[in-house]
Amino acid sequence: MLANRPIALSLIAAALLLQGIEAIVGMIGSASFGRVNINFMFLLLFAGIGLLRLSDGWRKFTLVCIGLVAVVMAGMVVFEVCRPGVIPVTWSGTMTSGAPRYIIFATIWIIAGALLWWAYRTLTHPTIVALFKKEPNQPPEPTPMSVTPPAAQEPRQP
Repeated sequence: MLANRPIALSLIAAALLLQGIEAIVGMIGSASFGRVNINFMFLLLFAGIGLLRLSDGWRKFTLVCIGLVAVVMAGMVVFEVCRPGVIPVTWSGTMTSGAPRYIIFATIWIIAGALLWWAYRTLTHPTIVALFKKEPNQPPEPTPMSVTPPAAQEPRQP
């Protein structure tokens, strides 16, 4: 099963695992300071494990999460377009006049949007979907075993 998993699927699962771990570390860090921080992104840890185990339910959960992030990003685009101003930039201790907000945020949105699109296209690609769509009564994939030559096998007795 590991040999059949595409690298793109493993990269998406690794990113989800890291986000889930980061959410758990943040919740533990907040608890150590006496604050309660409930971050539902810890579910991404389970989604990453589910993708590695080729669970179709977790693939669908990941697609829903990608859709939610895309909707939030679209809302941020509308908000930032309507909000003029500059973001001050400090170079070597000297503050410059700043860069327009829309240039900085457009760059971030283009990169994040491209990554979301890539993850969506990967998880909906027919070859990836076929990996997740296995029949429940289908026997597991054969594992490579050491093969003994036919001459070394003992003959069967009738």
